[in-house]
Amino acid sequence: MKFNYLNDTDFTNNMNNSDTKEILELYNIYRELFTEYVIDKLDLIKYDEKIKKSELNFIPIKLNKMDIYQYFSKDVLKYFYIRNDIYVNKLTEEEKSFLIKKKNNNNYNLDEKTKKIIEDSYKRVIYYGENKKNEKINIFYGPLSIQFSAPIENIVIGVRYDEFNTNGLTDDEWENLYNSQNEYLYKIMEEIENKSKEISVIRYDEFSIIPKKNKWKVHKNYLTRKIYIYIMNLIKKEVMKYG
Repeated sequence: MKFNYLNDTDFTNNMNNSDTKEILELYNIYRELFTEYVIDKLDLIKYDEKIKKSELNFIPIKLNKMDIYQYFSKDVLKYFYIRNDIYVNKLTEEEKSFLIKKKNNNNYNLDEKTKKIIEDSYKRVIYYGENKKNEKINIFYGPLSIQFSAPIENIVIGVRYDEFNTNGLTDDEWENLYNSQNEYLYKIMEEIENKSKEISVIRYDEFSIIPKKNKWKVHKNYLTRKIYIYIMNLIKKEVMKYG
């Protein structure tokens, strides 16, 4: 599978520190392996193909309108994507060493040992805080609305298509198509969620995401700034350590 990595310019223009680059390497390889793990676990390519091959003309999102999450797997999936954030500071030193070794060996295979590491770690890695009391906590994945929330331990799948593309239809024709698309899509979303109580599928549109090209210009006003803040804090810690 081919994924699209983040690079240092996605976060800051001052990424010369070797430790900072290692953080990005860990982030990218973990996201790749976690994404592949989820795709296989939920058979997402099959569901993506069902939408593509339906007769309801689901138009994929154009590259310049994707958010950073959909962009990562755009060459593998056209409609679905993994919406969880990744916090690699939650990995153990052993897990970090294993992932860096895979990266250095150019080995991105999801073999049994790698799959076990992802399974054992992802519930830690997808939540920025700690839940020592094992409380039922929901967090938001986008706008501060219940429809964009999910339990902290859940794998969160985003789904999006260009629903407002009229494609030459009259208003009535578009409305009828839109209603049919809604009905079809929610059945697929429900089918995926029924695989496990630890799966949440969230539908997004152009009003509930920030396109990748604008993300870092507006991150201070958006919940997904957590990734940016997280990277910046790690950089500060390394600077203080070697001061």
